[in-house]
Amino acid sequence: MIGAGVAWRLGDNAVKTSYGVAVANSVIRFKADLVANKLYAHPASGSGSVEYYRANDIARRVLTDEQYNVSVEYTDLQGRLIRRDVLTGAPLNQTLTTAYVYDSYERLAAVIPPKLYDYLLSNNLTTDFLLFTDAGFTLPNPVFKENGYAYQYDARGRLIRKHVASAGWTYLVYDKQDRLVMSQDEQDRP
Repeated sequence: MIGAGVAWRLGDNAVKTSYGVAVANSVIRFKADLVANKLYAHPASGSGSVEYYRANDIARRVLTDEQYNVSVEYTDLQGRLIRRDVLTGAPLNQTLTTAYVYDSYERLAAVIPPKLYDYLLSNNLTTDFLLFTDAGFTLPNPVFKENGYAYQYDARGRLIRKHVASAGWTYLVYDKQDRLVMSQDEQDRP
C-alpha cells in the first residue's frame, strides 16, 4: 500500500508485510498463575529449563511502515498475539519486546512490557517470578508493580482483579446479573 504523491511513491515509501513461521527456541512460552502469585517460563514439572513454543506453532508477521519502522508479531495457532517486537532505529538500534500471556481458558492473563521482559531475561527464567514478595500477598514485587499488567477471572469468566503498571491492583465486584457494581483501586483500599 502506497500513500499519495509522486515523490512519496518514487521514494519506495510503502507499507510492507511479510509472513512466515517462528523457528524453534525463538519464542518463550510464558505462563501466569495469579492464584499462586507467579509468572514463569519453565514447564510446570519444574524441569529447570526454559520452555519455548515448538517450531511452526507460531506464525510470524513482519510489518514495515512508510518510515521503515519495523514490528514483528508472533501469533499462536489460535490466532492470539503472543509477542510483539518493535525494532527501534538509530541511535538506539534495539528491540523492544512485549509478551502476552494467556490462561488455560485462553483469556489474557498478563502483559509483559519491554522493561519487565528485559528484566525477566536478565534473571533466571527457570525460577518463578513472584508478583508479591511475601506469603500474605501484601508486599508487591516492585519490578512488577511498576511494569507489569495482570488480569484474574472468577469461575464465571468475569474479570475480578487487574493490575495496571504503576497504578496497582483494581478489584471488581459484580451482582448476580453480571453487572459491575463496585471497583476498588489501591487508593480506595485500607
